[in-house]
Amino acid sequence: MTARDHRSTSTTSPPRHVLAAFAGDLVFTPCGEGTPDEVRWSAQVMEALAQQEFAEFRVPLPARSRTGELTVDGWSASHVLEGELRDASVEDWPRFFAAARAFNEALSDLERPDFLDARTDRQTLADRVAFGEAEYPEPIAKSRLFLGALLSQRRPGAEPSQLVHAELAGQVLFATGFPPAVTGFAPCWRPAGFSLALAAIDALLWHDAPVAVLESAHAAAGSGPEFGDQLIRGLICRMVAHNESVKADGRPEAEFAAEVDAGLGRFDLVYDLVKEFQAAMRIRAARPFDAVLCDIDGVVRRWPSMAPVEAAHGLPPGTHAAVAFAPHRLLPAVTGEVTDEEWRSAIASDLVDGGYCADLAAAQAFVAEWSAMRSAPDEDVIALLQLARELMPVALVSNGTTRLEADLKHLGLSEFVDDLVNSCRIGFAKPDPRVYAHAAQQAGVPAHRCLFVDDKWENVEAARDAGMSVVHFREAADLEEALRPLFPFFRRPA
Repeated sequence: MTARDHRSTSTTSPPRHVLAAFAGDLVFTPCGEGTPDEVRWSAQVMEALAQQEFAEFRVPLPARSRTGELTVDGWSASHVLEGELRDASVEDWPRFFAAARAFNEALSDLERPDFLDARTDRQTLADRVAFGEAEYPEPIAKSRLFLGALLSQRRPGAEPSQLVHAELAGQVLFATGFPPAVTGFAPCWRPAGFSLALAAIDALLWHDAPVAVLESAHAAAGSGPEFGDQLIRGLICRMVAHNESVKADGRPEAEFAAEVDAGLGRFDLVYDLVKEFQAAMRIRAARPFDAVLCDIDGVVRRWPSMAPVEAAHGLPPGTHAAVAFAPHRLLPAVTGEVTDEEWRSAIASDLVDGGYCADLAAAQAFVAEWSAMRSAPDEDVIALLQLARELMPVALVSNGTTRLEADLKHLGLSEFVDDLVNSCRIGFAKPDPRVYAHAAQQAGVPAHRCLFVDDKWENVEAARDAGMSVVHFREAADLEEALRPLFPFFRRPA
């Protein structure tokens, strides 16, 4: 444990009689503004969660006193969990929001507790203003215009409400080898997407998070364009709470002007980030897909005809395809069971065994000339994919051998895409459904939001069965037509 672990949840220590009421290595937390009934109820919820196993998150087990109570004189306690209470790093935020989503899902069947109606604290007021259930007649003068602009952007929501955590940011422990741990619980009855939006707003306002937290929160929420509305409600909620916090000590407004200016500066910056994100969401919502997954051979690159090489070696037309691409010979090469070199060596033997070549030397000469052939990139297709890449991930998905990466590097095709899915590296080949699931996962996009492009119908059909939009490629115009909705004034380069 470090000095900043979840033992440091309070700047005050519990009195001796409270310490004596419990046994064990515990973390003590003052109940704060919550009533004893509320604190006890929250502890019971956490106790039930701690007794279950979740892949995405952990919770500390609340400790009961020697007499079986969950609170003693305004204090609760919980057992120590491995982890550090700190601002999340860039790598932590996706895990944070996955944990937040799963935590709220674990609460989804619980009933609304009655004590929520009796609350009068500043956070409850802020929450009610955000959802139009209360007026806020006395904001700080300097924040009135900004708050009014936020309030004018509230939209009716369609998401159902449930029990959620309203204070996730700053309540999560991180530890290597463990899922994030949710150490506190601030119950609230709102849509699950609002809980994640609120956490994203807090992360930007108070935890120096990168703007990418908005994407992470949105992906976890899965609530589509409505998530943008939840972000606005989150800003309202925190703006009202900030107003109330600044006003709490009763000073004249002139005395805390600098404090207000600093707060408004933070809110103004986060507001701009939210508006940019909302605009991007609207554009994305109008797109038919969010990633392009494209075959290589026959689409991105073209091979010269084998007929002249076959004729030069005295082989009937079609010999190369019949031998090299026979399923029993090709499948081990494109699933990684054999290397590219082993595959080509076996083809030479097959040419002799099949009576196509008089001896192994002749067969090897043919294989050597074939292996030295070079493909040519289809510049029209590459130009189209580069345009698509300005808006979304583009990945190449190929039934390739261990030579594929070197070939693409030689052609200069390695740098113009975001990812390469080479079947021999993952152990299964198109049209195996696992290829499409893997490619979508690598792109970070659900399968139903992917466009798949291939010249072989069986591969296209399998992608369609996986829920993808598809293009059966014959020429660049087929890809252009599929990409046209992304570019209202798009024309294929001449």
